[in-house]
Amino acid sequence: MNTAELHQEQNRQTFESEKTFDVMASVQMLRYDIEKFGAILPETMQRVYDEELTLIAEGIDRHSYTKFSLKNDENQGLVFFNKGKWSSYTGSVINGHVVAKREAESDYRKNFYVDMTTQDIEKAYAMQGLEVGEFISWYSAFPEKEYQEYGAELLTDMGFKVDRKMGFLYRAEKQLDGTVTLESHSVDDSNLAAFEAAMLESELNPAASITDLVNAYDDNLYDQTGNETVAGRDSGNNEENAWEFVQQNKPLVNYYLDKIKELAYSAASYEDLYDEKEQLTFGVWARIKELLSESVPTGLTRTSTADMNYDFVATHNMQIEQQVNRAFRSASQRGDVLVGCGGTIKGKSAEETFDSIFGSDVLSNGNGLKGKEDDEETDQFGSLSFQCENGHRNRRPRGKLIDCRVKGCKGASC
Repeated sequence: MNTAELHQEQNRQTFESEKTFDVMASVQMLRYDIEKFGAILPETMQRVYDEELTLIAEGIDRHSYTKFSLKNDENQGLVFFNKGKWSSYTGSVINGHVVAKREAESDYRKNFYVDMTTQDIEKAYAMQGLEVGEFISWYSAFPEKEYQEYGAELLTDMGFKVDRKMGFLYRAEKQLDGTVTLESHSVDDSNLAAFEAAMLESELNPAASITDLVNAYDDNLYDQTGNETVAGRDSGNNEENAWEFVQQNKPLVNYYLDKIKELAYSAASYEDLYDEKEQLTFGVWARIKELLSESVPTGLTRTSTADMNYDFVATHNMQIEQQVNRAFRSASQRGDVLVGCGGTIKGKSAEETFDSIFGSDVLSNGNGLKGKEDDEETDQFGSLSFQCENGHRNRRPRGKLIDCRVKGCKGASC
């Protein structure tokens, strides 16, 4: 590829990445590091971990709790790691708003999402203005009006969980070190009265945690329907947090991240890599769903491969790949769709098997890597360092959650 062709490819990839949902964002981030620094920076890898696993977790039919930590810079305020440096978090949210406006210009039905990103900007500035010990709470409801007007297909394509009518509760608090913790909790059966009850709880109780907000949401749903729920879901399910379950499957997660790195080092075309990344994500998500139905983490229980010999690790990775391949085919045949983080990923048709994708020469030249290529990457919504609750959600009367900071905490991150 000559210089002119390279610049043309870079410009095209930049344009391709400027959209609400970009399955290639992680590959592009890693490629930038490889080209710029000759290696993948740990901060970039952490961001890839956070964002990729968030997508997988959002695609699972379980409630999900996450806790982000946003760094504070004296000059820029809240920041996230982007292209080898810390960049303005508010700036990234504004960029997301601009992208949403451009997409709405092409499809007027998406104008409601512009309004949602306007709220994101308002909350980003509000978080920026917090003093130590102060917090704010808010919610994002499922767009019921637009669902009734435009139908399920559009909303699903935009990443909304139509079958669950899923919304989110949020809580942000400024810490002594200047960082802002941003907590989110999904809730099913999006209900405006229940959301308002959660906001009232936040106003009346200065110490209200995200768990208190979820409990207020469930209490209001109970008053309306007589049904006991946890995060808007049947309280009898006794479910664990989707984000925690994904992280527990360490060998599968490591396999997934290694495959993403291989794609970043590959010299294949953007189009080929896009297809491969899309199918990789779909396959890993499909395997996670299988494991969740079995209610057990996958394979090894060790947290590190440092004490394993090479042959054992290689053999285990081959087994994981076979499991992912089978899960991919099964999910594709069922017509499953991964919905989350603003977009969707579908499987391939029966004749386009997963084996044909990952058996190609794109990823392998003996050591699995094939050089590097200049690339651009997309502004995302921040270097969000996830922290799990570490404590099991026990039950209070009528299925309420118990905050891990009150009972069952097993670590300082609670």
